[in-house]
Amino acid sequence: MGYSYGTGSYQIGEVDAAGNIEWHEDPLYTRYLERAEEEYRRAVEEAAGGEDGFANIAGTDSYYTRLPLSTVNHGYYVAGTFEYDAGWITMCTDTYEILGECDFYHAEPDAEKGFVYSEDYWDEENGFRSFYHDGAYFYNYGSNMVWTVGERDVLVDFALYPGMDTETADNRIVKAVYDRIYMSDENYWLVQDGESWGYIDHDGQEAAMFEDASGFCHGYALVREEGTAYLIDETFEKLQDLGEADSVSTIGELFVVTRGDTKYFYRLVQ
Repeated sequence: MGYSYGTGSYQIGEVDAAGNIEWHEDPLYTRYLERAEEEYRRAVEEAAGGEDGFANIAGTDSYYTRLPLSTVNHGYYVAGTFEYDAGWITMCTDTYEILGECDFYHAEPDAEKGFVYSEDYWDEENGFRSFYHDGAYFYNYGSNMVWTVGERDVLVDFALYPGMDTETADNRIVKAVYDRIYMSDENYWLVQDGESWGYIDHDGQEAAMFEDASGFCHGYALVREEGTAYLIDETFEKLQDLGEADSVSTIGELFVVTRGDTKYFYRLVQ
């Protein structure tokens, strides 16, 4: 992303494997210009009929560049800035349109609702989770993100409230609230609820919970029940008994069973 002196505006680009770049108008800068024009016209109207016939026009808010945080993922990308005492997050489509935005530093923790959006609350410790897939880190899966608000993770979906902005933001975008939520490019996402681990689908609906669980990898995962590790698939059926285990996890495409001081590594063979 960069400023184009030729067009006098901010541009956002796509680069292909050969290094060719195609530039597009930054939707955030376009919205800023539209709002600036609206404020200018409003000021002119309010000042009409003044003593000298001049409008006393106040300056509009400055434009703060919001950089794409990653490439497009399932039709959407996230842009944001963490300067100027703000945590602006904007969800954009792959056709460079704004789905919604807000300043998530104003998200106040709420045990049941995930957060309550309040202009009177501000915490720069609020953050969001990323996940690694196919050589890149992503902060969104489609229009979904995982925010860390207070001590809990909140699954939000900007598609639940198209057009949301910093003045209208609220928690109607929340899908699920857990101690931890780990998005991935799999069909089920790993979650932690107290001492239990399990899975939710992309709608935030809980699918299954276990004593311990790993993230899915190519449609398979490890779980632990009554101290025993099992390989499962997306039907949550136990496909293979891997013996006693203190914990289960994944490292990349490796499945890990920990038993005492020893770790046992497994890899799927198709």
